[in-house]
Parts: sequence; C-alpha cells; structure tokens
Amino acid sequence: MKAQELRIGNYLKSLNGKNSIVTKIGYKETKDYVKHYYIIFEGSNNGYFLNNHSVELITPIKLSSDILIKLGATYVFANIFNLHGFMYDLNSNTFFSENTSPNGGTYICYLHNLQNIYFALTNNELNFKDIP
Repeated sequence: MKAQELRIGNYLKSLNGKNSIVTKIGYKETKDYVKHYYIIFEGSNNGYFLNNHSVELITPIKLSSDILIKLGATYVFANIFNLHGFMYDLNSNTFFSENTSPNGGTYICYLHNLQNIYFALTNNELNFKDIP
C-alpha cells in the first residue's frame, strides 16, 4: 500500500487489527529538515509513521458484498452492484459508470481506493455504517 493513496476519512485495518478511520495525516521534521509522515486513526493518540512512501503493517480492507451493501449499494445481478449511480463488479473488481461496460472501468479491490475515486468523481464521501 502506498502512502499517497491515503486520505483523511479512509477506512483501513490498523496495527491492532481493527478497521479504523484515518483522522489525521501529518509530518514531523527532523533537525536536518527531513520530513517523516504519519497517520493517526480515530480513537488513538498514537501516530503510525510512513516509511519510504509505503505504509508498514497497515492493511487495506478488501471489498466484499457486505461492505458494498453497507455503503448503500444494491445488488443488480451476477455480483454486480449499483453504488449511487456507479456500478461495481465484484467478480472482476471493476468500478464503472452505469452507461459503460465493466471493460471500460477502473480496477479497484480495496475500500480506501473506492472511497477515493468516489470522492474524486462526486465530491461526496461514501457514507456507511458498521464496516466489519
């Protein structure tokens, strides 16, 4: 997982094994002006440092039908879900517009990536309840 994929509000699996929301992304600068980036999860005072532009020991959450439904998606057919006017094919991990085919879509298999592309396209956050 790459640090530049992260955004405040992303859901990830933190070091304690729980699914958590990123609430802060920041950096601390050393005496020699080297920036060390970190993230903080909801309910935690401890930051996790990001080394070499990768997040160590923090794992993305794989998309599943349960997660898609909790995001407000509706099942259409054959593991294809309608997510607020966009389609997601769980078999091929493809996100696409209602007016296109999965072949013209974007490969996405993790929740934080879906959150990011949805926000980029709509300027709205994906709202969800009780992500397992």
